[in-house]
Amino acid sequence: MNMSIADELLKLKNLLDAGVINQAEFDKQKSKLIHGEEKESFATPVAKKFVEPKKKVNWKVVGFAFFLFIIFMASLKDDKEKNTPKTPEEAAAEFQRAREDTLKNAYYTSKNYLKDNLNDRDSFEEISHVEQFIEKTKKKQKAYVIVAIKYRAKNAFGGYVSSRQVFTFDKTMQMIGTEKFE
Repeated sequence: MNMSIADELLKLKNLLDAGVINQAEFDKQKSKLIHGEEKESFATPVAKKFVEPKKKVNWKVVGFAFFLFIIFMASLKDDKEKNTPKTPEEAAAEFQRAREDTLKNAYYTSKNYLKDNLNDRDSFEEISHVEQFIEKTKKKQKAYVIVAIKYRAKNAFGGYVSSRQVFTFDKTMQMIGTEKFE
């Protein structure tokens, strides 16, 4: 047994002299051989049995996958509810809500446009407003919604003036015109 340790030390010394290993590695291997630790030889490699490490369960990934599964199942349920036929009353009510939302959108867009173009934005006082859909009378008629706002605001000299402004919108709810009446 001493002979094999001496042989190993000799082989390590030859590797050190040849420049294959450095002094620190030589000292480490020498210490292992002398103190009887499991030896690892550079000169005579030993085939080691590969043991696959036990895999840990990544609970974050499992939890995230479960969360996505729940969302997916909920979306399938929502799709089934969307595909159920509506009664004529429900369809009419939904259509009416959409029309009301369109009119509100046109009104708020008009009001903000009006305020942005005043001399003193904070002096704006609305007196009344009307918004309505325009019935199509001509084939090439572009106007779809009209909004009229009667208001009071300060002019450039600081005095209050009453005015009325009319805004027109197309079907895409883009403002296509505005006209002011004093």
